[in-house]
Amino acid sequence: MIWLFACTSPELPDSEAELDSTPPPTVVGTFDIRNAQNGNGRSGIELAHSGGSVTTDEAGRADLLLEPDAQFNVVATGGAMLPHYLVGDVGSDAFTFTTFKATQNQTDQVLSYLGATWEPGTGIGIVVVGIDAPDPAPVYGASAAIDAESDMSFVFGASLPEEGDTLVEGGSSIVSFLNVTPDIVWATVTPPADEDCAVFPARTNVTRAVQMVPDAVSVVVFTCE
Repeated sequence: MIWLFACTSPELPDSEAELDSTPPPTVVGTFDIRNAQNGNGRSGIELAHSGGSVTTDEAGRADLLLEPDAQFNVVATGGAMLPHYLVGDVGSDAFTFTTFKATQNQTDQVLSYLGATWEPGTGIGIVVVGIDAPDPAPVYGASAAIDAESDMSFVFGASLPEEGDTLVEGGSSIVSFLNVTPDIVWATVTPPADEDCAVFPARTNVTRAVQMVPDAVSVVVFTCE
C-alpha cells in the first residue's frame, strides 16, 4: 500500500522525461593560452563560448565543458591582445588546446620584418592554421591553405619569420594568412608523404570552416601522423 500511495501522489513527475535527471554528457576542453614572445601562460584571459565563460589561471589555463562530437567556437579576449577565435572539432575524450596570443606590438614587429602591415579597424583579420604531430610537435613539410584571398602567408623559421605556407625545419607549427576579408573561410592542410591530417582534437574532418571576424585572429589546429 505504501508503494501504491507513493506512485499515485500528484507531486511526482508525470512523464519519463521529468524522471530523467541525468545531465547531458560533456567533454572537458583545457585551453592553454600562452604569450607568443616567451611562451609563458597568459592569466586573466576570458574564454567565452555558447555554454558560458571562464578566465585563465596563473598558468594561462582554463577548462570548458563542451558538447561531445560537435564543433567548438571559443573567443579569447583580454591582456591587451587581439581577440582570438579558437575553433575545432570535439570528440569524446578530454583534450588540451594550446595557442599563442600576440600583442599588437609583437604582431607589428613580425610584419615589419616581412615588409607587411596590418592595422585593426580596417575590418580584415588573420587566419592561423596550426599543424602538429600528436606529441605535439611541428610537422615539417606540411602546408596549409584557405579558400580566400590574403595579402600573404608566412611561417616562423628557426629564428625569423619568412613568407610561405609550408612549415620549415627548426621552425614553429603555424601558418598565418594576413589580411583576410571577413567571411566563412575553409582551411585545409596538405601533409608530407605517407601522413594524414585532420582537425584537432576529434580528427574526423580533413577541412574546417572558420568564421573570419573583423580585427581578430581565427585559429584552427590540425593533427598529422
